[in-house]
Amino acid sequence: MTGGLHGCACRPFSTLAKRLPAGHPGTAVVQIPAMTRITQHEIAARLGVSQNTVSAALRGSPRISIEVRQRILDCATDLGYRVHHAGRAMVTGRSATLALILSTDATRSGLPGGLLHGVLDGAAAHGQHLLVAKIADERLVGEEAIPRLMREINADGLLVNYNWRLPAQLNRLIVRHAIPAIYVNDWRRHDAVRPDEIAGVTAVVGHLVAAGRRRIAYADLYFSAAGVRRQHPSQRDRESGYHAGVEAAGMPAVVWRPPADAPAQDFPTIARDLIAAHPEVDAVIANGSDTAHAIIAEAHAARRRVPDDLALVLIDAQPAWGTCGGLPTLLVPNHGIGRQAVDLLIAKIARPRTALPTVIVPCRWYAGGHAPVIDCA
Repeated sequence: MTGGLHGCACRPFSTLAKRLPAGHPGTAVVQIPAMTRITQHEIAARLGVSQNTVSAALRGSPRISIEVRQRILDCATDLGYRVHHAGRAMVTGRSATLALILSTDATRSGLPGGLLHGVLDGAAAHGQHLLVAKIADERLVGEEAIPRLMREINADGLLVNYNWRLPAQLNRLIVRHAIPAIYVNDWRRHDAVRPDEIAGVTAVVGHLVAAGRRRIAYADLYFSAAGVRRQHPSQRDRESGYHAGVEAAGMPAVVWRPPADAPAQDFPTIARDLIAAHPEVDAVIANGSDTAHAIIAEAHAARRRVPDDLALVLIDAQPAWGTCGGLPTLLVPNHGIGRQAVDLLIAKIARPRTALPTVIVPCRWYAGGHAPVIDCA
């Protein structure tokens, strides 16, 4: 079957007419298409190039010029060519499938929409399929747990997405068996992708100082100081960026957190008490939309106008709308993290025993209103 290992598509070649048995109520003609295959050889013959050139172009090989690759892609699309993934796997030993793995405990593996779309876009750009799998900790028992998992899901590499409490045995087995894996939103020095939130929040402080704000607070109404220490490093990075910014501006730090004995997530009461206790604060950097909404509501109740009397900047994956419509926002680059994680995983699959430097993705800045989203500076 010429070209069968490289790719194929189906197209009508002939038809077979079949009459229903005599005496059957009504007569019909059933068109049964016989099929043939579109192969890389046919694309090559149509364009006057070699099959090897077609194969290289469809793989995205850099040795094929952009112009020639585009001609081949256009022709393949016109003819209805599709990659024969089973055949390619037999030739390359790879399935062209990436696995995004999460904990079965949703609190340990958040999957924001922007992150998922970034991973999907990255997989599509590399011609890869994506499989999303929840893995229970008890499945990660025994030396063969990860190799067995890789066989079951038929994946070439893993995107490991845990917010916190990454199972120690998972990391150990990945290293022991040289499984190509990239850790998403992880603060290790190699084989990971994370946002640059320290630089991002420091830049936000700079924006507020340039706007004339003289007493800037950082508000995280989710966690007390002890709670922050137990949470994801992202929480600590955001606060560290704030401290770096106010120190550079020669300002005292004012951190708004719930007291350790406060009722869980009683945002309105906590925000009201903090606003009353700090009348000198003229700007707040709010970690998360719930924190921002509570501060806006309680500032309004205290007759402090936002943003005239109290400027507010949100840290989140997307701007807050509705009550907080157009709120200036430091945007966590989830889409970029997803894309970069796939890029790094493709490189890791090619070199599974090489430790690849962690990629740090800049945050983005939305100044509010009709302002465009820009890179932090």
